[in-house]
Amino acid sequence: MYTSKFLLQTSTFLLLCAANASAAELSSVGQFMPMVHINIEYNEFLGELDVHVDSGVPQMTPLSILSPGDSFSPTAPWYTTLDPSQEGQAWTRRFGFVSTLDPAPVDRFFWIDLNATSDNLEAYFYRETPETFTPIFGTDGSSTLWEFPNSMTHPVFATSLAGDYSISGSVYIGDASGIMDITYDAAPFTLNFTAVPEPSTYALMAGVAGACIAFVRQRKRKIG
Repeated sequence: MYTSKFLLQTSTFLLLCAANASAAELSSVGQFMPMVHINIEYNEFLGELDVHVDSGVPQMTPLSILSPGDSFSPTAPWYTTLDPSQEGQAWTRRFGFVSTLDPAPVDRFFWIDLNATSDNLEAYFYRETPETFTPIFGTDGSSTLWEFPNSMTHPVFATSLAGDYSISGSVYIGDASGIMDITYDAAPFTLNFTAVPEPSTYALMAGVAGACIAFVRQRKRKIG
């Protein structure tokens, strides 16, 4: 039995290392389709604010499963959180905040109040150029308030725990400092996620992938 188990583990290691031989170092955190929009709908004529979330339950998946053998650049700000050799968290960027009707009133802004950490999630404002990976929505002690930047934005939501997730927040109209303008009612919304596979599965694969990356890099140094 132990011999069979050893052979299976060895075969898996060799197969993953073979994949790593042609593995890519990714320069960005990809976005998968279809998008799930969180539509901020302000009707200037009626003075009413609403939020509509498209149907869909984004699946958070680690890079070790999405693209076995690939890795992120060690200099990227998201490397520690998402790279398989580091925390290797499961993630998604399918949710996108977007304003679909009228802009906020003069000297007023759309604010999003959401505590991702209430359900063991992390959230980051992501931008490819310049590279940005800033904790938001309560992550790492950040504020749960976030000002919508007036352009479609797809944050990174991440977790190290498998399961189903549901977090609720609200969008409101406020001044530049985030103080709510009580002229307008806040609009609630709920985001649903799922994270797969089981943590032990991708933790094991992350460890194997990390070993493979080190193995391949060592071989390249010897060859070079």
